[in-house]
Amino acid sequence: MKHPTASLLSATTLLLVALSSCNSKTDSSDNIIKINLDSTIEAINTEEGYDLSKAENIENCGIIDGVEYVRLETSDDALIGDVDKIIVTEDRIFVANLREFECCHIFDRKGKFIKKLARKGRAGNEYTYLADIFYNPDSHTINLLGRFKAKILSFDKDGNEVAVYNELPAEFTSMEYHKGKYYGTTGGLMPEKCDSCDLVVMNSQFEIEKCLVKNAYAGKHLSNDSFYLYDGEIFYTNNWLMQVINPKSGETRWEFDFGSYRRPKELDNPRDYFKYIDKNSRLNNKVTNVSKINESKDYVVCEFNHSFFYALGIYDKQTKSSNVVISSYMEQPYALPFGDICTVGESHIITTISASSVARLQRGKDDYGNDFTKEFPKQIERLRADFPTISEEDNPFIAIYTLKE
Repeated sequence: MKHPTASLLSATTLLLVALSSCNSKTDSSDNIIKINLDSTIEAINTEEGYDLSKAENIENCGIIDGVEYVRLETSDDALIGDVDKIIVTEDRIFVANLREFECCHIFDRKGKFIKKLARKGRAGNEYTYLADIFYNPDSHTINLLGRFKAKILSFDKDGNEVAVYNELPAEFTSMEYHKGKYYGTTGGLMPEKCDSCDLVVMNSQFEIEKCLVKNAYAGKHLSNDSFYLYDGEIFYTNNWLMQVINPKSGETRWEFDFGSYRRPKELDNPRDYFKYIDKNSRLNNKVTNVSKINESKDYVVCEFNHSFFYALGIYDKQTKSSNVVISSYMEQPYALPFGDICTVGESHIITTISASSVARLQRGKDDYGNDFTKEFPKQIERLRADFPTISEEDNPFIAIYTLKE
C-alpha cells in the first residue's frame, strides 16, 4: 500500500529531507558543515519520480522529542488563509497572513479563536503593508510591523491595542526583539540613516545603536528569515550563498555544501539566476538557496530550496555528523503528515497540516487506494476519537515538534 503522505502532502513538502545524526556520512569541521545531498537524491530518485519508501523516516532517528497538535478553531472571523509565520508562547498562538490578507489571528494553546488583528489602511493606527510580526516576551505583546510609513502596532495577548510606534528609522522588512534590543532588516533601503545597512540594532526607543550588516549581497538583501538569535547572540544568513555569519566578527559560522546539487557558481548573482530561470524554466535537482535557519544546543536546523521543493536539514553539533532520512509523516500518535514548515525555532519546528489531509486520514481510505485503517488501525481510531468531526474546509492543524536535547 502506498504511504499516505505520497498523496496527502503538497509539492513543497513532498521532498522534506532531514540530515540527522544517524549513520554519519557528512564531512565537517568546527566551523563548516558540508552537507552532501548526492546520496539523498540517488536514494529516492526513480524514472517515475521520487520514491519516498526508499528512505528512512525522521521519526526513527530520535531527533524529535515529541509533538503537540493544535486544531485551530474555524469560524468566519477565524479563517486564516495562507500561513506565513507562526509564533507560539506559553498560552497563545499567533498566526500571520502577511501577503494575502495582511492580518494576524490570535488563538489560545487549545486552538480557541480569540481575535483577528487587521489594521490595513492609512490612518495613524493602521498599516499599508504588513511586513512581519514579532513577540516581545518582556511586555508580553504581539507586534505588527508595517513597512510603508515605518510603524509598529503593539497589542497584548488578547488583541487589545497597547501602543503605536510611528516614524521608525527605516521601512523594515522584518524585526525581532531580544533583551531590550530590537533587531531589524531593511532591505538596504536606509542610506540616509545608516549607509544602506541590511541589519541594525536599536534600543528600546528604536534609536539605531549599531549597523551590523551592509550590502549583504548585491541584488539580494536580507529576507524575513535571514537572521536568528541563539544563546544571546545574533547571526544572519546569506541565504543565497548558503552561509551563516557572525556579524560581530564577520566570520562564517556555518556553511552548507550541497556538492553536485548546488546551484551553478555562475548563477550566484540572483539577477543572473532569475534571468536564467526566465529563459530555461527551473534547475532540476539543484539546491538554489537556504532559507530558514536556527540552532539549538545540539542541532543546526535549516530549510533549503531544492529544485522548487523545500527540504529540511538537521545537523548534530555534538557528533558533527548528518544523514539522509525522509521526514514525511509521524506515525505516532495519528500517522499525520509532517506538514508545511512555517517556523524554525531554537527548540522546535512548527508546521501546518491542512484539514483536508487530516480528514482523508480520518475517513480511513482515499481515492489513491490507501487503506489507512488497515495500515494504522490504532492511530486512526485515536484520531477519530480525539477529532470526531473534521471538514476539509476547516483551518489547518498546527504541529509543534520539540527537538530532542
